[in-house]
Amino acid sequence: NILFDYNVVSGMFTIFTYQGTQSLSLIKINLDELRQKAYERLRRKSDREDFDVFYNYVKSGSSPFICNVCLPTDKEIEHFQRYQANGTVTYTELKNPLVSGFIVPTVQEEQKTIPYYKTKEAIDPPTGLFNKRAAMEYSVSNIANDGNNPHYMAIIDVDNFKSINDNYGHFFGDEVLAKVADIIKCIVNGRGVCGRFGGDEFYIFTNNVRDEEELRVILTTIRRELLYAYEGKVQGLNVTLSVGVSLYPNDGKTYEELFKKADKCLYLAKLKGRNRFIIYDENKHGAIEDEGRLVHQVLNLSEHAEYMAGLVSDAIIDIGINGEPAIQKTIETLFEKMKFDGVRIYEDNKLLRSYGDYKKQPDMTDVLKDEVFLKKYNSNNTMSIGNIASAEGWNKLLYETASSCNIMAFISFWFEFNGRKFYFFYDVFNHKSRWNDNDKNYMLILSKMFAKFFSEI
Repeated sequence: NILFDYNVVSGMFTIFTYQGTQSLSLIKINLDELRQKAYERLRRKSDREDFDVFYNYVKSGSSPFICNVCLPTDKEIEHFQRYQANGTVTYTELKNPLVSGFIVPTVQEEQKTIPYYKTKEAIDPPTGLFNKRAAMEYSVSNIANDGNNPHYMAIIDVDNFKSINDNYGHFFGDEVLAKVADIIKCIVNGRGVCGRFGGDEFYIFTNNVRDEEELRVILTTIRRELLYAYEGKVQGLNVTLSVGVSLYPNDGKTYEELFKKADKCLYLAKLKGRNRFIIYDENKHGAIEDEGRLVHQVLNLSEHAEYMAGLVSDAIIDIGINGEPAIQKTIETLFEKMKFDGVRIYEDNKLLRSYGDYKKQPDMTDVLKDEVFLKKYNSNNTMSIGNIASAEGWNKLLYETASSCNIMAFISFWFEFNGRKFYFFYDVFNHKSRWNDNDKNYMLILSKMFAKFFSEI
């Protein structure tokens, strides 16, 4: 369904559609400027006359009306298509008229492949926002087709979300995520698309934000509305956000470049105490093109998911046939695909197996006995540390042990089979890292399979 509205006060004419529960602005232009563009592009006199009929209906606030009109199909206002327009007039809270309606193509377009982000599968069911693949593909498409028009990319994390789940329960945690999604969607309000990247991570890619000042108003309003939503309602609870932002084309001309810089700013926001947004500035934050590896892995999500699912299924068969050599083969593949540098496997607190080129093996004897450390595992027996510096405040021994071995990030799992307890650490050396929920689940399955194998030998 293609919709339009005309704001009599601002003079802005917008063509938009809804994807899930969020509006997606396709064209936004001053109505008089659109009329001038139409006169330049429309060659047939009858098309220009039809446009004048539509223009007069909209400009005068006539209600209701039905007419034929040629309207643009792209942001550059280069190509027009013939529609039937159905409109009416409503009034805003300030009693200003707002002309709105819908348009239907009168000539059937040639069948085209529908982009993934326009399908029902593109929507994250709990929040109504784009899922990760859809948000990425929408952003890539806009970057490729929108010249040098500015777009801001914002990556958003809910601060200390794990503690919200631990202290108030997962149902309440889901409620918080839904509230965050609603607030982001309402404040962005057609000026871009909003996505959920999984877990407590959200995403904004703007289309109609003029400058940094307008962006700051949007982000400040989101944070303020979220604070108001829970202020004084749940004792001891403050829901805050950390945000990293980059700008196309200033900070990069590809999705990957923009994502790296926004992600770096997200980490800086967390390291500086959370509850803030940081907009990338190379003079302040430094160039990151030469860091060698991505701070946050940017992948072709559909292909990567298919690959990881295949890896898990193949590993199940291979380990059943070939045993431990198949485990080593699988781990070597993980080094390449998941960007791990080392893997450690412990039985209780004794090192059982090690893979990778460690500077030295960390002594985990006391760490794996420490109750504070063990309580950091979640209900899925999973712990994810994207930056070991974050552990210094709650477990200095872990921080010092890992840092001394150049381990800056890791995912860890534990399992118990046949009365034997196994711990797995997938380590990243010398730089921070992050993993999405799907990859953590794949790693969880593989690790559980490894643990089962070792418990039987």
